[in-house]
Amino acid sequence: KKLPLVWSDTKNVRWKVKLDGAGVSQPIVWEDRIFLTASDGRLNDRLHVYCYHRADGRLLWHTRLFGTAPTDLYPPGGMAVPTPATDGKNVYTLFGTGELVALDLDGKPVWIRSLADEYGPFRNRWGMGTSPILVGETLYVQVDHWSQSYLLAVDAGSGANRWKTDRPASVNWTSPLAVKVKDRLEIVTFGTNFVRSYDADKGHELWRVEGMHFQCIPSPVVM
Repeated sequence: KKLPLVWSDTKNVRWKVKLDGAGVSQPIVWEDRIFLTASDGRLNDRLHVYCYHRADGRLLWHTRLFGTAPTDLYPPGGMAVPTPATDGKNVYTLFGTGELVALDLDGKPVWIRSLADEYGPFRNRWGMGTSPILVGETLYVQVDHWSQSYLLAVDAGSGANRWKTDRPASVNWTSPLAVKVKDRLEIVTFGTNFVRSYDADKGHELWRVEGMHFQCIPSPVVM
C-alpha cells in the first residue's frame, strides 16, 4: 500500500491518546497490543506500564508499580527510559529505580525484582538508559554505572539469575546485542573504553577490543 508522506495534528492520524507521566522508552507492539512505560510522582517513583489496542488506541490495561530506589534522571525520561521487551507471553521492563518486572499480557505481575535492593541503586548521572533484550528464554540486562557494573542473564519465566558477570565499566547508556557466531551465541556490549563480548550461556568474557569512549551512548548493531 502507498504510505502517507504528510502528517498534521489530524491529517493521516488514525487515533491519538494523551500519555501521562515522564518517559522516553519506545513503544513495542505484539499483534493487536501496544505496550509502553512511564513514571511520575515527586521522586518519579510511581511506575506505569500501559497497554493500548493497536486499532483504535483504547486503553486495555494500566499496571502501577512502586519504585524502590529513584535516582538521578533525565527529566523528560523520568525513570522510564529503557524500552520493554515481549515474547507474546509476558512483557518485560526495566525502570531507572532498579525494578525489573515481568507482567502477563493482561497486566498482572508474573515476577518483580529490585536490582537496586540486590546490587545497589543505579548511579549514572542522567538515569538508566539500557534496555533489556530477550533471547529465547533469557533476558540480558547491562547495568553500567558509578558503582560496580555488571551484565545479568535472567530466566524469563521465573526471574531468577542464570548468571551475573561484573564488568570493569563506568557510566554508559547502551544496550547489549545478541550475535550468533558459528554455533555460539555471544552478548556484545559497548562500554568504557572497550567493546566486550560474553558467552551467552555462561557469562564469561570471550574477547574485547579497545577504542570506545569513556562513556558510551550508542548501542551495537551487526551488518
